[in-house]
Amino acid sequence: MADHLEILSAAREGELAPIEEFFKQENATELFKSIKNEYSLATPLHMAAANAHVDVLKYILHHLDENERANIVNQKNDSGNTALHWAALTGSLESAQLLVGAGADAKIKNQAGFDSIYQAEVAENEALVEYFLKTVDFEDEEEETISAGIPEEETKEKDV
Repeated sequence: MADHLEILSAAREGELAPIEEFFKQENATELFKSIKNEYSLATPLHMAAANAHVDVLKYILHHLDENERANIVNQKNDSGNTALHWAALTGSLESAQLLVGAGADAKIKNQAGFDSIYQAEVAENEALVEYFLKTVDFEDEEEETISAGIPEEETKEKDV
């Protein structure tokens, strides 16, 4: 049976066979939750998403216990990034779609305060930004005034 390093490597390289073998185990979902890079805390989902290995993502997501899937998909690495952050930063629309479909929360912010839509904007991936704007409900977020540090009362129109 594949060890944790082999699963991380397979996800990063897009090698499906070791991952298929791993998921033949009983309690595979429970075991999968513990697979993380010891330094970065990146999961196999981070690795597959960052490298746009859609077939690996599809397989993993399909084989995770449905009740655990969203929690696993939203696991953070040492910088607070989820697999969706990495998919957004590398510009993989299909990876992002799979992750969101599996319960990934595009509103999760990393330690720098950035969510996945911001990462997609940084990557200048218009298709991905458009996808997020169409599918993610940002209205329930706290309203943030982007006023370049100007107090809110100064940003309102003044009576003349």
